[in-house]
Amino acid sequence: MHFSEFIPEILQREKDKLKEELKSVEEVLVIFDRTALLGEAFAIMVCFSQEEIFKPTQRLIHLEALAKVLKGDELAQRLISCLAVE
Repeated sequence: MHFSEFIPEILQREKDKLKEELKSVEEVLVIFDRTALLGEAFAIMVCFSQEEIFKPTQRLIHLEALAKVLKGDELAQRLISCLAVE
């Protein structure tokens, strides 16, 4: 058995865990960072505090590397689609 067979299952567990954590959260800060050297690499993170226990939490929700640099409108569209889906 190859480890790549476990990746979809682990990814789904992590998404479910994040959704469960966010159920009781009223406000979320979305952080976006990018670099455009030879291509485009960008990361999207969310920061929030769980109300009951005041535990500051930061989670990486998306990391992507592309072969070409995105223009402003392309980047905005990509970010919105990532946030809407994930």
